[in-house]
Amino acid sequence: MTEVLQPQVLSQARRLQESTKNLARSLDDHLERYLNLLNEYQKLQQDLNKHLSNVYLASTHQSRQCFDSANRAISHLRKPTSPIQTGFATAKTTTTTV
Repeated sequence: MTEVLQPQVLSQARRLQESTKNLARSLDDHLERYLNLLNEYQKLQQDLNKHLSNVYLASTHQSRQCFDSANRAISHLRKPTSPIQTGFATAKTTTTTV
């Protein structure tokens, strides 16, 4: 009876060994795919950060230009209402007769 069991046990051991090899190959393939996807994700994240930074800088530059233009327009609209604002002091002229 032990002679009959040995071939069955050997057959099961071979199938288990083959199954283990297949599982290890599959695990390696999935790990390699995961690492490739992770690498691609990190590159895309860097590109996105670079583009967002450029958009932010362009936006702040445009805002600053808009702000400066608005300030120039407002300063041209303001008209001095007193001699002090114009920078000229009013002086009384006195004439002396000799």
